[in-house]
Amino acid sequence: MISDSKKLRNKLIQLNSLLEITKAINLNFSRGQIFSIYEYVLRQQLQVDKLALFIYDQEWKCAVYYGAEPLRDDFDVQDYLIHIQEIRESKEFEQDALKEFELIIPVTHKNKALAFVLMGIPQGEVVVDELIPFIQTLTNIVAVAIENKNLAKEQITQVGIKKEMEFAAEMQGMLFPSYLPKNRDVEIFATYLPHREVGGDYYDYLRLINFEFLICMADVSGKGVPAALMMSNFQANLHALANQYNTLPKLVSQLNTRVNKTAKGEKFITMFLGKFNSQTRELHYVNAGHNPPILFQNNEIIFFESGTTGLGMLDELPFVNEGKIHVLPGSILLCYTDGVVELENEEGEQYGIDALKRFLIENAEIGSMEDFHKKLLEAFNRYRGGRDFVDDITLLSCRFMLL
Repeated sequence: MISDSKKLRNKLIQLNSLLEITKAINLNFSRGQIFSIYEYVLRQQLQVDKLALFIYDQEWKCAVYYGAEPLRDDFDVQDYLIHIQEIRESKEFEQDALKEFELIIPVTHKNKALAFVLMGIPQGEVVVDELIPFIQTLTNIVAVAIENKNLAKEQITQVGIKKEMEFAAEMQGMLFPSYLPKNRDVEIFATYLPHREVGGDYYDYLRLINFEFLICMADVSGKGVPAALMMSNFQANLHALANQYNTLPKLVSQLNTRVNKTAKGEKFITMFLGKFNSQTRELHYVNAGHNPPILFQNNEIIFFESGTTGLGMLDELPFVNEGKIHVLPGSILLCYTDGVVELENEEGEQYGIDALKRFLIENAEIGSMEDFHKKLLEAFNRYRGGRDFVDDITLLSCRFMLL
């Protein structure tokens, strides 16, 4: 059985692989360079011991081949592979040319075959059922990139951006937690409305040991695919480090180190990180240059401002101040990104923090956090009138100790 740490390492390897391939595509690497990176990823990082990649590049070509005996000279994709529409085991077919491998993975788009991967079973401690769909996705990215290179220059730009955005939006959706609690201790609800197909906003919930959990809200400088990829790296690091450090300042300092390695001074991340203990009812937090979350309890508004600078701005954080508060039953914590307070009406006036405070005070007794978000979004839509959102809108709300 594979341990959680090894599963996490496999996820990090997959994320890094996506970063390598996507970077090569975005920098307009040649076909040969992209295929070399693809081979390195599968052979060295994913430990696939034998592989053949057939890709449609104006005609069917074998772009990558290693670890197996050479195919027959008369091997033809149209004869052997074109009819395969789902992942199959090679032993299901009588052709000797296919039995050199174990799996056949077709890659299609709108029922059109783009590529076929013939491969052996990955070696080492990997979860094969999770790895195969990832290889299919990775190959799809490469196949689409090669297809785009065959289009006219204008088409390459338009189609490439669309494919890139669709992929990045799909990957970004995977960053958000699939579960948010609603129990006797806490109710959490979140809303994400990207200004474009992808953005740099992020929220998370992580269950820890000893009756504790983490909530996080973050925002990467910049937008689009680069911001989404950087946020995916940040999420992987947060999940890897969350249980390794017993204090938030230590965790935040280590996250800053990881962000610096990824961003290399070109981007930074603002972040709010809170840790709540349901037995002691103590909430510890660090605000790293983010819009201060608002706590409403005992008819009082409290801003969570203690913390440090944004992550990735400096090699070492000059200080990390940790805030702490005892949370009363029924209290509501509202976390948000700058797109909320910077929302503009038709006169160009921003929604602002005062309006957000008033809404929280007036709607603190609403039935559920989901209803709270629906009503807040209705307020945003009334305020902006006919104007579009100017930025991503991300909200995460917690009601502590439902009664």
